[in-house]
Amino acid sequence: ELLITSENNIQPRWSWSGTAYLSNESYCNITTYNNFWKDSPKVTNGDSNKYSVTVRAINEKGEIVCPEQTILPGETVKLNRINAFGGKITFQGKATEKGDYYISLT
Repeated sequence: ELLITSENNIQPRWSWSGTAYLSNESYCNITTYNNFWKDSPKVTNGDSNKYSVTVRAINEKGEIVCPEQTILPGETVKLNRINAFGGKITFQGKATEKGDYYISLT
């Protein structure tokens, strides 16, 4: 039996941080994970990035599971909830100007 109290510190089940090359014309894959839990991922556009990025998440069928959101440099947004056991989820992004962008997902 698991007892959850206000003292429990819930940690993200996964995280990814790194540099991704993003185009300004079409979406580029950033990272992929298998979701076994319901999740509302947070995405951060690194504060050293010069331009905004637009991110979304798709499932294995190419269906959008998190609609696109535009994120300014240094800003973090919380995406829509992704249902548990949704299979492989791919985060994609595109940028105002093509180039390398530092992005964090948790």
